[in-house]
Amino acid sequence: MRISKDLADRILFAGPVSAASSGLFLAVPEATLAVLREDLPRELAGRDAIVIYARPSPHSDPGDTIFDAVRSALAKHKSVVAALGGLDKVGLARGVTLAAALSALSLHTGKIIALVIDDAHLVTSTENGIVTMFALKAARDALNLSRELHGLRLVAMSSDADKLARLRNGSDQAFFLAPLLVLG
Repeated sequence: MRISKDLADRILFAGPVSAASSGLFLAVPEATLAVLREDLPRELAGRDAIVIYARPSPHSDPGDTIFDAVRSALAKHKSVVAALGGLDKVGLARGVTLAAALSALSLHTGKIIALVIDDAHLVTSTENGIVTMFALKAARDALNLSRELHGLRLVAMSSDADKLARLRNGSDQAFFLAPLLVLG
């Protein structure tokens, strides 16, 4: 789909005026979101990015869902897992931060990492979800500011534009003023 191609270009563009390195918040109608769930990760992977896809549900902790998705991506790279001391070490208060885990993955693969959070408005439903967003911001800063690493792009998608906007509108939010793209 054309929209997925355009978004992938925008997400991975790393020029001096690129806002995508801050994170991109996508508010889209449910029908479009259903298409993006399938097409966007494929488009990002087709551009040689490591894609990590997390979709929290109302019945699980969103922070845990995000960490599970990161651990799943790490599991595909045995030497990274060994260097980190095991997958069980990756997580809040477990010893290996998201920044350290994603930095190791970036260094090992030599690729940009695109972390797609679907139904991202659910992240604020738990304290762990909110803390995880701050951990993601720290990871984003570590990967995007390093000359040795290849960058982290966060994509937060939701069909609930108001709740999604709350994740970046308040000065107390991890991604304060990150770009919000509302698609009709």
